[in-house]
Amino acid sequence: MKWKDFPTWLKGGIIGVIIGILTFLVGYFYQELTKDKIRTMLVVEKRLWLIILIFFPVLISLLILELMGIGDKYLVIVLLLSLIIYFLIGAFIGWIVGKIKPKKKS
Repeated sequence: MKWKDFPTWLKGGIIGVIIGILTFLVGYFYQELTKDKIRTMLVVEKRLWLIILIFFPVLISLLILELMGIGDKYLVIVLLLSLIIYFLIGAFIGWIVGKIKPKKKS
C-alpha cells in the first residue's frame, strides 16, 4: 500500500507522530544546548502560546500519569503516551480534512 492509498485519518496520525518525535528532539536538544536559564526564560515568554500548543500532548500525558500516581519517573511512558495523543490529534485532523476534501469521481 502506498502513501496516496492511505486514508486521510491515517496520514494525519502518521504526521502527528512525526511532529511528536520532532517536538521531543527539539525540546531535548534545546534544553541541553541552552545553559543560560535567564535567556531561555525570555525566549519562552515570547513564544509561550506556541510552546503550550506544541507540548500540549506532553502536558496531558504528564497529567494522566500524575493522576495514576506514577508521576514523571518513567520518561518512556511519557513519550509513548504523548505519541499516542499526537497520533489521535493528527488522525482527528486528517479525518476532518477527509470529510471536507472533495472526492474524485472515477
